[in-house]
Amino acid sequence: MSGETSRKRGRQRELAVRRVLRMQGWVVYRLAWGCADVGAMRAGFRPMLVQVKSTTRPYEHFGPRERLALKHEAIAADAEAVLAWWPKNGALAMIPSSEWPDIGQRYVDEVAA
Repeated sequence: MSGETSRKRGRQRELAVRRVLRMQGWVVYRLAWGCADVGAMRAGFRPMLVQVKSTTRPYEHFGPRERLALKHEAIAADAEAVLAWWPKNGALAMIPSSEWPDIGQRYVDEVAA
């Protein structure tokens, strides 16, 4: 798949995730800066910083460094870091950071340095 095609699919998935969140009552914004693609807020719920992926496997292009950076931004914003994984021909899965694979001490030490 070409880079342009995967970018287009990724953008379409981002828009689709935003639509789903809006239908659930969230106020949703596309984020141009930072580690998240989408910011979502809803009264009575913790805000979310959402990274959207439409890859074959959820962490295929969302490695330890990217996951740690998003977690740090979420902590700074008192928000929940979430991966919205929506593969081609698959269903949307909203995966909170508490369910992500262990990052490993090596990456934590690099960020702290």
